Amino acid sequence: MTPANKFRSITDIAAAEGMDLGQVSKIARLTQLAPDIIEDCLARTDNGLALEPLMRRKMPADWAAQRVHFDLH
Repeated sequence: MTPANKFRSITDIAAAEGMDLGQVSKIARLTQLAPDIIEDCLARTDNGLALEPLMRRKMPADWAAQRVHFDLH
């Protein structure tokens, strides 16, 4: 396992993982999702949310705004 401080940028992560920078950037955006939204996606609830499609959508940074944006309020 790699120490958390090994990578200085998303570019470094993409190179280390052999992935496209764009894909790594999309995946990294998911770290900004509210924890309950991530849990709902992983639990496959009937709210229609899934992590992969969320990678492609614009979303607010604020967790409360995310819930409104995704109609989860």
